[in-house]
Amino acid sequence: MSDRFEFEQEFLNCWTITNDLALLVRECEEIEDAEVADHIQNLVLGLSAVYEARFNKAWETFEEIIKDG
Repeated sequence: MSDRFEFEQEFLNCWTITNDLALLVRECEEIEDAEVADHIQNLVLGLSAVYEARFNKAWETFEEIIKDG
């Protein structure tokens, strides 16, 4: 049976998607068409911001649950 600490680690591992998206943005610099690269980077940065906000909110909820027992 899983415990709180295992859940916490799994949750934190999910958060790494924001690092993956940042890597994707950097890789877009290799695209020769600057307009296309810029468009893709903006989309990926927006997606990264959405995930970051969702993970922050979920983490706050997790901390409240732990605090309240």
